[in-house]
Amino acid sequence: MTYVDDWVLEVLGHFNIWSPLGDIFDSTTRSYYDIALFAPFPEDVAEPQTAADFKKNLENAIKRGGLDRFFPPGDPYLQQVADKAFQLKTDPKNLLKTPKQIDSLAKLALYQPIIYCDDSWSMWVEENKKGKGERWRAQVELVKRISSITTRAVPNNGGCHLRFINKDTPTYNNLNKDQIADIMNKFPENDGWTPIGTMLRQHVLDPLIYPELNSNTIKKPWLIMILTDGYPTKEDAMEGAPAGSRDENRNQDPDRLRKEIRRLGKELEKRDYRQDVVRFSISQIGKKISYADDEEKVKLFLDGLESDPDIQDVLYRTAEIMDAKYDALKQNEKNLEVFVCLPPHLNDRAAFADARQLLTTLLSPLQSLLN
Repeated sequence: MTYVDDWVLEVLGHFNIWSPLGDIFDSTTRSYYDIALFAPFPEDVAEPQTAADFKKNLENAIKRGGLDRFFPPGDPYLQQVADKAFQLKTDPKNLLKTPKQIDSLAKLALYQPIIYCDDSWSMWVEENKKGKGERWRAQVELVKRISSITTRAVPNNGGCHLRFINKDTPTYNNLNKDQIADIMNKFPENDGWTPIGTMLRQHVLDPLIYPELNSNTIKKPWLIMILTDGYPTKEDAMEGAPAGSRDENRNQDPDRLRKEIRRLGKELEKRDYRQDVVRFSISQIGKKISYADDEEKVKLFLDGLESDPDIQDVLYRTAEIMDAKYDALKQNEKNLEVFVCLPPHLNDRAAFADARQLLTTLLSPLQSLLN
C-alpha cells in the first residue's frame, strides 16, 4: 500500500480535509518530473551513495547551520545517522529511496521533533456543532506520517515528543510512530479552547526548551511542528504583561503565540545561541470554515505570524492551497483507485509524489541547511 493510498487520498480525500497539504500539492509538478526539491550546495555530494557520502553532507549542513556546538568533530552520532541513512536505501518499508530523499531524511535527524497538536473542541465538532471528528482523525493520520518521516534516519530508536494544547502530556517523549498512533487513536474527546500560545509556553517551552537553555545544556536543535484548525481563544497575557479585559474569544492577548516565539529567540541570543536553534512550522488542518467571520480570524492569525519579520527566519507556515486535481479525484472512489493502483512502470512517480512532497514540507523550516 502506498502513502497515497494509506494517507493522502484515502483519509484526507474521504474527510474533505486538505489545508495541511497545501504546500505538498503545490509542488506536485516539480516532484512528478523529478526536479530537485532543494538544489544541493557545491560542496555537497549531489547523489550520495555511501555512508561516507551521507556523513560528508551532514557535516556540511552542520557548518552551514551553525550547529557545530551540538555536533562537534568526531561526534559518533553523525556516523550513526549516516549508517542508518545508508541502510534506508534497501529498507523495503522506506518509500523515499532516492539519494537526495535519504540525504534529506538524514538532515532531519539533526533535529529533535516536537509535534504540538490541537485537541480543542472544534477538532471533534467543527463550527456547525454537527461534526463527527473528521478533523481529529485527519490529524491522527498526519501526525503518524510526520512522526514516521522525521525519525526515519534517527538511530537508536529515537522518536518524537508529542504535546497538546489542552491536555498536559509531560511523559510523551521519544515516541515511535506506533506509540503515537496508539495515543492519538485512544485520545479522549474534550471541550477545550485553543490557547495555543499560552500552552506552547506551559506544555512545550517551559518543560522542554527553557530548562536546557537556562542551564546552557541544549543537546540538539529543535523542530516544533504546530497543527491547528483555527485561531487562538482563551489566551492569557504574557508573564509580566498587564492582564487586560478579555475579547470576544476570551483572549487577554490573541498574539500570545507570536510573542512567545519572539521571546524565545531573544532568550536564545542572550545565551549566544542562534535563534534558529529552535525552528517552528505551523499548519492549518480542517476543511473550509463554515462562517465567514471565523475564516477571516484564521486568516488574520496565520497571516500575522507569517508576515512578522521578527520570526520569519524561524517560523514556516504551510501554505493553504487546494490542488484541483486531487479535489476532483476525491469525489470518485474508482478514479482514486485507478490513480493509486496503476502499475509502477506507468505511475511510479505519481504514486510516491505525496511522500516526496510531505518530506519537502517537513524540510521547509530547514531550508538554510539545504539550499
